[in-house]
Order: sequence, then C-alpha cells, then structure tokens
Amino acid sequence: MKLTLCNLTKTYGRKTAVDHLDLDLTPGIWGLLGPNGAGKTTLLRLLCDLLRPDEGAVLLDGENIRNMGEEYRSILGYLPQKVGFYPWFTAEKYLRYLSVLKGIPAGEIPGRVEVLLQQVGLYDQRKKRLGACSGGMVQRVGIAQALLNDPKILILDEPTAGLDPQERIRFRSMIAGLAKDRLVILSTHIVSDVEHLATQVIMLREGSIQARDTTEAICRRLQGQVCTCTVSADEAEHMRARYKISNMQPVGEKISLRLLCPDDIPAEAVPVDPCLEDAYVAYCGREEL
Repeated sequence: MKLTLCNLTKTYGRKTAVDHLDLDLTPGIWGLLGPNGAGKTTLLRLLCDLLRPDEGAVLLDGENIRNMGEEYRSILGYLPQKVGFYPWFTAEKYLRYLSVLKGIPAGEIPGRVEVLLQQVGLYDQRKKRLGACSGGMVQRVGIAQALLNDPKILILDEPTAGLDPQERIRFRSMIAGLAKDRLVILSTHIVSDVEHLATQVIMLREGSIQARDTTEAICRRLQGQVCTCTVSADEAEHMRARYKISNMQPVGEKISLRLLCPDDIPAEAVPVDPCLEDAYVAYCGREEL
C-alpha cells in the first residue's frame, strides 16, 4: 500500500497552504511536524479527501482517491483537531452511533466498541455523558472513533492535545501497537510525541517540506552545530539575536542556553549531540524564540 502526493497544492487567496508537494507514504508511523500555520491540517484534509486540491492529486496505489469514494473511506480513520459530538451522548452510545454510520456490521459493533473503550481507558466511564467529560476524555473518545473500522490508513491531527502525561504514554503505546501493516500519519507540534513514535519524520513550514527522514538521520545533519552554555541575562539577550535557541533554562542568576550554531560555536560553549527539538527549531522555527 502506498499513498502518493503528486504536485499537491492548495491555496487560500494569496496564501499557499500546501505548496507543490511530492511524496510517497508507505506503512509505518509518519510524524508530521510544523508550527501553527505550516499547512499540516490542510495537508491532512487533502489526504482524507475532505478538500479538493488546486493542483496535483493524492493517489492510493496509483488510483486518484477522488475517484475511489466509499472504497477509500472504508480503509480510512481520521481524528480531526476538534472532535465533534452530541453532549448528551455517552461515550458508548457515541461510538455505537458512529459504527452504524461507518457501515460496520451490527453484530460486530458491541464487541468492537468494548475493545476500543478498554484500549483508550474509558470502559469504566462508558455511560458518562460526553458533555460532562474532560477535554482529555473527549480526545480519547475521538481516538477510539478513528479506529472503529480498523483502518489501514490512520490520520491523526493533534491527537494528544488535552491529554495528561499518563494518557499520552497510553496513546503512544496504543499507536505503536497498531502500526504494523498500517500507514499512520501523526500531525503535531509536540516534538516528543514524534520522537517516541515516528519511523519517518516530515518537517513542514509554510506549506513546504523542509526535511524528511528518520529522526536519527535528521539529527545527524546537525552534528557539530549544537552547543550549550551558561551565561548572564545580558549575554543571553545578545545570543538570542545571533543564534537560534532550542532551549533556555534559568540556573541561579544565570541562564542555560542550547544554541544552534551552524557557522561558529562560541568559545564558552560545549558541543552536544543534536536532538529532534534542535532540528525542529533549525528547520521549522522562527529566527527568534
């Protein structure tokens, strides 16, 4: 199975949200990283056939998804940024209702819903009305609905938004277990989610791909360009104007900085191994943080 993006382009007025992308996506977990406004959600909606591209196409094994209709939707699971729901529905009723809309055979629905409620840790609260649930609980219900039809292509837009640290760990374990023989696209600006999960990372900025590779390979490109130093507040301001900074942390009356120094490393700095957060700042970040 392969999703192919061919010259994929989407504009809104004068803004190009997705800029002539060419990319092959194969089974595995793909982490889509980028700042707000980078075009991530627009790209996902194009992959879900919810938007029509201005140019180019998305192909599944060579066939345009726009021509596939229900055949494509039957293998697709999608979690949007904001989960829509009826507040008077319970989690169980909501999943059963969506199971019917997705055409899941009636005899399979109770068992499928029960398994998913257990996977997302909501079985004991399955009778609770969604309107009375926390944002994290609603997000977990949204993750469950995306898995109802056992999709071969799973597209998740900011899936860990609103989840506490323990819920995020549960989510990562669940997605890692689902990745076999599936194409999973995980869009987020939370670098650690991608670092723990993704087999391939795509960094997007202003609708264009800035980097695409494994985490290790992307970080390797920055070898010798990342360093740390501890300086006064005045020196920190000076360095902010000169370097990209991936981390700042107070240390007593001074400030510890993690710098990206592609051309010259300050004499007082110590070189360190790059991490994905460094790469995110290098490829997707602003000139100043």
